[in-house]
Amino acid sequence: MGDIRGARTVEELVPHLNWIEDLMKHYLLVHLPGCRKEEMEVGLAYPGYVTISEERIVNDKKCTYFGQALKLPENLDMKKVGQSFEDEILTLTFPKRTEEEEEENKNGNPSTTKKSLQEEKEKQKEVSNEQN
Repeated sequence: MGDIRGARTVEELVPHLNWIEDLMKHYLLVHLPGCRKEEMEVGLAYPGYVTISEERIVNDKKCTYFGQALKLPENLDMKKVGQSFEDEILTLTFPKRTEEEEEENKNGNPSTTKKSLQEEKEKQKEVSNEQN
Protein backbone atom coordinates (compact mmCIF):
# COMPACT_ATOMS: atom_id res chain seq x y z
CA MET A 1 0.00 0.00 0.00
CA GLY A 2 1.14 3.54 -0.72
CA ASP A 3 1.93 6.18 1.87
CA ILE A 4 -0.83 8.83 2.00
CA ARG A 5 0.37 10.83 5.01
CA GLY A 6 0.98 13.99 2.93
CA ALA A 7 -2.40 13.94 1.17
CA ARG A 8 -4.77 16.81 1.91
CA THR A 9 -8.52 16.74 1.39
CA VAL A 10 -9.90 19.65 -0.61
CA GLU A 11 -13.47 20.68 0.13
CA GLU A 12 -15.17 22.90 -2.44
CA LEU A 13 -17.40 25.52 -0.85
CA VAL A 14 -20.68 26.69 -2.34
CA PRO A 15 -21.44 29.98 -0.58
CA HIS A 16 -24.81 31.66 -0.58
CA LEU A 17 -24.97 34.47 -3.19
CA ASN A 18 -27.57 37.21 -3.25
CA TRP A 19 -28.09 39.99 -5.81
CA ILE A 20 -29.92 43.11 -4.66
CA GLU A 21 -30.82 46.04 -6.89
CA ASP A 22 -32.06 49.53 -6.16
CA LEU A 23 -32.49 52.56 -8.41
CA MET A 24 -28.82 53.54 -8.31
CA LYS A 25 -26.83 50.33 -7.71
CA HIS A 26 -26.54 46.56 -7.87
CA TYR A 27 -25.18 44.74 -4.81
CA LEU A 28 -23.69 41.27 -4.72
CA LEU A 29 -23.55 39.69 -1.26
CA VAL A 30 -21.49 36.53 -0.80
CA HIS A 31 -21.55 34.67 2.52
CA LEU A 32 -18.09 33.15 3.11
CA PRO A 33 -18.21 31.43 6.53
CA GLY A 34 -14.82 31.23 8.24
CA CYS A 35 -13.10 33.28 5.55
CA ARG A 36 -10.68 36.11 6.29
CA LYS A 37 -10.20 39.08 4.00
CA GLU A 38 -6.62 38.11 3.16
CA GLU A 39 -7.77 34.66 1.95
CA MET A 40 -10.01 35.94 -0.84
CA GLU A 41 -9.48 37.49 -4.23
CA VAL A 42 -11.95 39.59 -6.19
CA GLY A 43 -11.28 40.67 -9.72
CA LEU A 44 -12.65 41.72 -13.07
CA ALA A 45 -10.80 39.13 -15.12
CA TYR A 46 -12.64 39.76 -18.36
CA PRO A 47 -15.36 42.21 -19.48
CA GLY A 48 -18.78 41.65 -18.01
CA TYR A 49 -17.71 39.22 -15.27
CA VAL A 50 -16.53 39.45 -11.69
CA THR A 51 -14.43 36.62 -10.27
CA ILE A 52 -14.38 35.68 -6.60
CA SER A 53 -12.11 33.04 -5.13
CA GLU A 54 -11.10 31.94 -1.65
CA GLU A 55 -8.73 29.24 -0.51
CA ARG A 56 -7.89 28.40 3.06
CA ILE A 57 -5.94 25.72 4.84
CA VAL A 58 -8.10 24.37 7.66
CA ASN A 59 -5.47 21.98 9.06
CA ASP A 60 -2.71 19.64 7.88
CA LYS A 61 -5.23 17.37 6.21
CA LYS A 62 -7.90 19.71 4.89
CA CYS A 63 -8.27 22.88 2.85
CA THR A 64 -11.34 24.60 1.46
CA TYR A 65 -11.76 26.31 -1.89
CA PHE A 66 -14.32 28.50 -3.60
CA GLY A 67 -14.07 30.03 -7.04
CA GLN A 68 -16.70 31.48 -9.30
CA ALA A 69 -17.08 33.88 -12.23
CA LEU A 70 -20.38 35.74 -12.24
CA LYS A 71 -21.91 37.57 -15.21
CA LEU A 72 -22.68 41.19 -14.44
CA PRO A 73 -25.58 43.31 -15.68
CA GLU A 74 -24.64 45.49 -18.65
CA ASN A 75 -25.62 48.88 -17.22
CA LEU A 76 -22.83 49.16 -14.61
CA ASP A 77 -20.21 51.84 -14.10
CA MET A 78 -17.17 49.60 -13.67
CA LYS A 79 -14.96 52.55 -12.73
CA LYS A 80 -16.73 52.95 -9.38
CA VAL A 81 -17.05 49.40 -8.01
CA GLY A 82 -17.00 49.19 -4.21
CA GLN A 83 -16.04 46.30 -1.95
CA SER A 84 -16.39 45.57 1.75
CA PHE A 85 -16.02 42.46 3.91
CA GLU A 86 -17.71 42.32 7.29
CA ASP A 87 -19.13 39.49 9.43
CA GLU A 88 -18.14 36.86 6.82
CA ILE A 89 -20.10 38.67 4.10
CA LEU A 90 -18.40 40.09 1.02
CA THR A 91 -20.40 42.98 -0.43
CA LEU A 92 -19.62 44.24 -3.92
CA THR A 93 -21.34 47.46 -4.95
CA PHE A 94 -21.80 48.22 -8.65
CA PRO A 95 -23.19 51.70 -9.44
CA LYS A 96 -25.48 51.86 -12.46
CA ARG A 97 -24.53 54.10 -15.35
CA THR A 98 -26.63 57.20 -15.89
CA GLU A 99 -28.80 57.54 -19.01
CA GLU A 100 -26.14 59.79 -20.54
CA GLU A 101 -23.43 57.21 -19.84
CA GLU A 102 -25.65 54.49 -21.34
CA GLU A 103 -26.04 56.53 -24.54
CA GLU A 104 -22.29 57.10 -24.64
CA ASN A 105 -21.70 53.38 -24.24
CA LYS A 106 -24.19 52.49 -27.00
CA ASN A 107 -22.97 55.08 -29.50
CA GLY A 108 -19.29 54.89 -28.70
CA ASN A 109 -19.08 58.67 -28.28
CA PRO A 110 -19.81 61.19 -25.52
CA SER A 111 -23.49 61.72 -24.92
CA THR A 112 -25.18 65.08 -24.93
CA THR A 113 -26.22 66.46 -21.56
CA LYS A 114 -29.87 67.36 -21.05
CA LYS A 115 -29.09 71.08 -21.12
CA SER A 116 -27.08 70.91 -24.33
CA LEU A 117 -29.71 68.60 -25.83
CA GLN A 118 -32.32 71.27 -25.18
CA GLU A 119 -30.02 73.88 -26.75
CA GLU A 120 -29.57 71.67 -29.81
CA LYS A 121 -33.35 71.30 -30.14
CA GLU A 122 -33.79 75.08 -29.99
CA LYS A 123 -31.09 75.62 -32.63
CA GLN A 124 -32.76 73.02 -34.83
CA LYS A 125 -36.09 74.88 -34.51
CA GLU A 126 -34.41 78.19 -35.46
CA VAL A 127 -32.79 76.66 -38.53
CA SER A 128 -36.08 75.06 -39.48
CA ASN A 129 -37.96 78.39 -39.08
CA GLU A 130 -35.35 80.26 -41.16
CA GLN A 131 -35.72 77.76 -43.99
CA ASN A 132 -39.52 78.18 -44.06
